[in-house]
Amino acid sequence: MARPKITLKFLLPGFDEFVSGGNIYNKNLIEALKDLPENPFSILVNSSPFSNTFSSEEIIIVDSIYLSDKQLFNELEDRKFILLIHHFPSLELLGEEREIRFAQNEKRIFQRAKHLIVTGKYCRDFLIERGFANEFITLLEPAFEQKSTGIKRAADDLHALIVGNLIPRKGILHFLKNLDELWPAELALPKIILAGSDKIDVAHATIVKEILSEHKRISKSVEYVGQLDQYNLFEYYKQVNLLISVSRMETFGMALQEARFFKLPILAIDAGNVKSHIVEGKTGHLFNDVESLIKKMIYFKREILAFKQIVRSSDHSNSDGFVAYKWKHVATQFVNLMIHTAYDRREQP
Repeated sequence: MARPKITLKFLLPGFDEFVSGGNIYNKNLIEALKDLPENPFSILVNSSPFSNTFSSEEIIIVDSIYLSDKQLFNELEDRKFILLIHHFPSLELLGEEREIRFAQNEKRIFQRAKHLIVTGKYCRDFLIERGFANEFITLLEPAFEQKSTGIKRAADDLHALIVGNLIPRKGILHFLKNLDELWPAELALPKIILAGSDKIDVAHATIVKEILSEHKRISKSVEYVGQLDQYNLFEYYKQVNLLISVSRMETFGMALQEARFFKLPILAIDAGNVKSHIVEGKTGHLFNDVESLIKKMIYFKREILAFKQIVRSSDHSNSDGFVAYKWKHVATQFVNLMIHTAYDRREQP
């Protein structure tokens, strides 16, 4: 007798209401699953507030953004669910504070899950180091699909792009304050494009935009272009000659992935998975703090030949790997995992 068709029920933020790297991943994954010619599952996407009716013919996949939703996990108390992990709050902390936060807020929910899907190596390694079995963790990194185009970049001056929502974790406020304080008065600031949503943390975004409008040098140098669709964002990747990342934590780093595809040099804070995107000294530089990153910008501004060298070096980097890994491959791996999970009765140790 044929097995009944099972529904994959995704509990995700609304794609239009919440724009983040993780939710862009979610949207691409759902579209790829629906396009698979031999997908044995039905696909259903729910956004908060959730219905508390969960059928036995469903596999529940919960985005890790809902880890703090106690009501949701109380309703899932007797149900096996899969966690789709892009990020979790304890990763933003350090040392003992991180371990306490993880133990108190996240570990128990992770242990209850039937399986953990992580979208970055950093999360996988973090969990394995804390006793989670490798067989109950699956790494599914985001694909990248874009036709390669040869771009001749001018490198006579720094023209940078920052891609990040205006939220504390992305470090943009701290960067702008330090840029204004540390940049030499006699040296013109470089042109910087800032792209990202101001809707997630409105209070924080308001402070960032006040600096952009009220600080004379910053307002002349930094242009905030808001949240962009992929086409318009990629047009900026083609126009600039540098990506800056000042985030306090990147569990994967989709903007860094995009910069690699467009062969942009990267200056970035060494946080989480960032180092996997950079060949030090060849395709960019890693820093422990924003102050050191800004000092490197000042050095490149003064020593333009050194900047031209890193631009040339990045331009010769290999991005062929992007061609081989598409969203249909991610979706196929996901479906195979769901088939295995649907009929596997083992529990996490």
